[in-house]
Amino acid sequence: MAVRVVLNRWRSWLSRRRRGLVDGTLMCAWLLIGAVHLVRPSSTLWADFPTPPFTAPDVVAWLLFAGVCVPLYWWRRRPVTAFMMSWTALVALIIGDYMVGWMPFVAWILLYGVGAFSSRRGAVGVSGLVVFGLLVAWATDYPFFDATAVARNLVLMGGCLGLGLVAGATKRNAGMRVELAEQRTLVASERAHASVIEERLRLARELHDIVAHSMSVINVQASMGSAAFDAQPEHTRQALANIEQTSRDTLTELRGLLGVLRREDGSRAEVRPAPSLRDVGALAAHLESVGVAVTIEADGLLELPAVADAFAYRIVQEALTNVLKHANASNVHVSLHDDGEVMDIVVRDNGHAPECRSGDRTIGHGLVGMSERAAAFGGTVEAGPSVGGGFRVHATVPHPVASVVEADS
Repeated sequence: MAVRVVLNRWRSWLSRRRRGLVDGTLMCAWLLIGAVHLVRPSSTLWADFPTPPFTAPDVVAWLLFAGVCVPLYWWRRRPVTAFMMSWTALVALIIGDYMVGWMPFVAWILLYGVGAFSSRRGAVGVSGLVVFGLLVAWATDYPFFDATAVARNLVLMGGCLGLGLVAGATKRNAGMRVELAEQRTLVASERAHASVIEERLRLARELHDIVAHSMSVINVQASMGSAAFDAQPEHTRQALANIEQTSRDTLTELRGLLGVLRREDGSRAEVRPAPSLRDVGALAAHLESVGVAVTIEADGLLELPAVADAFAYRIVQEALTNVLKHANASNVHVSLHDDGEVMDIVVRDNGHAPECRSGDRTIGHGLVGMSERAAAFGGTVEAGPSVGGGFRVHATVPHPVASVVEADS
């Protein structure tokens, strides 16, 4: 166990300092190579020259040699600074007629680092400095820097800088692609989260609509059955039958709604078609079964999208549910009118309009939910006491132009 802990700590330490270790190893390798050439110059490297005109290495040479190689440790973290330090020391070695050996290779590595890891401005500045230095050496007829040598160095150094620029651009593009992919993933996650919240709100509204309406009908039927239990047993049996049918329909809708929540793969359970304005007649039958007369006025209606059609149905359902719960009405009038652009829904009863039913602040959870749904379709919902008495719900549902269908009244 202790060995595993030590190994894990060692791996963690290596992962944090990997770049520094690699760069330090590179620096030490070139220090060793340069030291060998300072002590024992290669006879083949300078075979073209009749006599090696180099100054014997001294303390200054060793310091300048270290100044050339040590900046390799920062060639990725501070590429421009590292090149400037190394280039200055290399120029000093050349001016001092010291043996440079393989030291120009260090400058090439650092030029690659400038192209790969510095800004474009830094790369332009460094390239200008290199060109200026080589041209000055050629113009002053400095030994070993004739036109051919200057051209060769320009090609080699320009190639190293160009390779670095290509490598840096490739790395930055890869990083941008990774960042873009992460952003897309984040946006997709946020959209999925928003969809989950929206679906929960939809299910909550559906649950309210189903339960509130059905329980109101059951409550009224139970009250009627209890009142007529002794005197009118036939009415009691009819009330119980209505309760049975309403509760059965409610359970069916609830099973379908809860089935959506139970599907682990995210797909919808098989449920019956969503309610629409064609089902308003069934709502009217529920109210008529408890003694509330319902009249429906509808002209030719343009076909709404399925979601908007279900929303319009829920408007009527919620309004009729409120009639059962609050109005104590004997008559309800439902008006469905379509002018080709907007579906206009009005539900008006002749009951009383108590204080709790007036005003937006006490409109009730159901009508608040209807208002939120209407906003999603660009529609409106207004509810309040009618001028001539009773209570009135007025909703508008816009829709695209579609084929005319017959309204089921």
